[in-house]
Amino acid sequence: MSFTLNDILNDVAAIVDQDTTLATGTDLTVRVQLVNQVQYQWAKNYQPKELRVYGFAPSIFLSCTSLALPSNFKSLMGRPYDMSKTSGNDYEEIRPEESYIRLTMDVNNRYCFTGGNEVTGKWINFNPALASGASLLFDYQSLPSSLVTLQDIVTCPSRSYMYKGVIAKIYESRADPRFPQFNSEAEDSLANMMEEEAALSGAFSNQIRTQYDRQNFHIGSDG
Repeated sequence: MSFTLNDILNDVAAIVDQDTTLATGTDLTVRVQLVNQVQYQWAKNYQPKELRVYGFAPSIFLSCTSLALPSNFKSLMGRPYDMSKTSGNDYEEIRPEESYIRLTMDVNNRYCFTGGNEVTGKWINFNPALASGASLLFDYQSLPSSLVTLQDIVTCPSRSYMYKGVIAKIYESRADPRFPQFNSEAEDSLANMMEEEAALSGAFSNQIRTQYDRQNFHIGSDG
């Protein structure tokens, strides 16, 4: 069940203030900022499926070696594919410092790497260059959008983690002895989310599919 920024603020107020009346002025501003901090920490701790962007397909109008990435980009979650080709269309991700060695080995070596930062923007570089009209497709892990209005939906799936994390930060700033309790409970909620995501459903095929499987190829078999 989805919940909003307002729901989290009410949960926090019910415990910290013993009153569900929404805070005002500076108190409200501070608490909204803390909610965003807790949600950002959640996104940084692991790779939540709620933040995964599937099938991102940027438009390639001109031949190029570099593309700007979305402002919410965190990391690639799979190899980029040029869907306009039927073979030799995947780009392995490498570290930027490896690119020179790769080029000296083979100028046509297919690879990509990302760079930039959250201030100036992030980008992805390809070798060889993408052709004009290339149909690029890849999945990536994103960062959550900031919660601004009271009706904004919280992306993090655990309401318990969110409000306990905020309360822990409030109590920490006040040197309140209840800080360890709420911090521990928030960490437990985070651990539960990570465990639930790692667990496969009963309908899931517990194996990693590769291009060789699709071609009926089995390692060690001649046929």
